[in-house]
Amino acid sequence: ITIAKPGDLVLVLGPTGVGKTTAANAVAKALGDSARKELITDPERYAVLMSKLRVVGTGNFSWSYNFPIILRAANEPLIDLKIPGQTKYSGLALPQYERGSVGRFEQAYLEFLKHRRPTAVILDDAHNMGKVPPKRLPYMLDYVWTLAESSKIPHVLPGTYDLLDIRDLSGQAAHRCIPVHFRRYTFENDDITGFAAAVKTLQGKMPVEKVPNFEAQLEYLMERSAGCIGILKEWLDRALSEALLTGAKTVNETHLKKTTL
Repeated sequence: ITIAKPGDLVLVLGPTGVGKTTAANAVAKALGDSARKELITDPERYAVLMSKLRVVGTGNFSWSYNFPIILRAANEPLIDLKIPGQTKYSGLALPQYERGSVGRFEQAYLEFLKHRRPTAVILDDAHNMGKVPPKRLPYMLDYVWTLAESSKIPHVLPGTYDLLDIRDLSGQAAHRCIPVHFRRYTFENDDITGFAAAVKTLQGKMPVEKVPNFEAQLEYLMERSAGCIGILKEWLDRALSEALLTGAKTVNETHLKKTTL
């Protein structure tokens, strides 16, 4: 974000469970902490806007469905009473019934960014934008870039590698994207050291009588979590629950094997 120009897109790429959302939450907290003094003197400011891009019940992505979610995350009032309007970006090829709702929410979103001036907008699970009809796919990232360019606020898009396909189909937006790669841990020496440090941190936070020691299970943990810390955390949570339910004083290999995916 610090090297992004106003209106740039930052693509945070990586496999599911690698820690993109955790990193995004940490960035949002850091931006909030750094802006604390300014927020006191300028209460209209909004440190960072963070939301998720979701699919509707049919499994498709829709901006008319997602804009209200984003505006609610921004604590925007009277969302359902926004004045209808037309989107300024015609490339979306929206069906007629959706154009008015997208237009009015787009206007409210840009007005929020104009007046509240967040440092950045973080839209997690951005790969969901790819779940649209093929004719609309090339314009999805261009539309986000249009929003970022109009507001002069960097937009951060954490998502899976499907985002690369969306980027490669885009026109104007492709050259304004800054890719940040979150790869999984591997069995290389430096990665093993980093993975071991992460495991040590996680095991030290387990609320059990005796702190577990998974040093002997490092290879097993790496293999079954695919080197993804997010998957590992969920697995250790399941193992912890199993240990607590059985009255164990610590989490051991038996609990790990019983709760592995």
